[in-house]
Amino acid sequence: MNTNKTLIFATLFLSSVSVNAATITLSPSTNLLQINDTLNVDLVIDFTSDATLGGGLDISYDYSAFNFISFDFNTAITLDPTFTRYITTDGELTAIEFGEFNGIGGSGSTLIGTFSMQGIGYGTSNISMAVQESIVGKAGPFVSAIAFGVQNPVLQDALAIEISAVPIPAAAWLMLSGLGLLGTVFRKTK
Repeated sequence: MNTNKTLIFATLFLSSVSVNAATITLSPSTNLLQINDTLNVDLVIDFTSDATLGGGLDISYDYSAFNFISFDFNTAITLDPTFTRYITTDGELTAIEFGEFNGIGGSGSTLIGTFSMQGIGYGTSNISMAVQESIVGKAGPFVSAIAFGVQNPVLQDALAIEISAVPIPAAAWLMLSGLGLLGTVFRKTK
């Protein structure tokens, strides 16, 4: 009978414990951009239930829509410089890797860093990320600082950034001034 009570208690206790899924989020400063404007995107992690030793992310975006400017790691947190870097190919951001042997992100949302891009082409463009699968020449997947197993964080990266060629207010002022000029010319020719 005691075994059954213990089993029931353990089941109830474990079912009441909530486990937060690890998340990695790309958070843009805006979803609307004009050509030549700068877009800042924060890379935020939350490994509250299981701090991470680190890992790598492959970054994807349309190179004809955005020009990579810089990536700045958050200096308020400790990251091991041996495992922390961003990778560019032909001047464009392709990966972000970070790690720390004491663990990162175990106490809530943690800003890893911010990357900046310039809008160079108009239309709608996506910025996305994927956890690196392989460790050959890369940081690879994220690893738990507690269990030392591979972590599968939820990626929140559905960024659709709209880049407009001419800002709407500026276009309206340009049209109004053009109509005013036409009215003035028409009036003088009468």
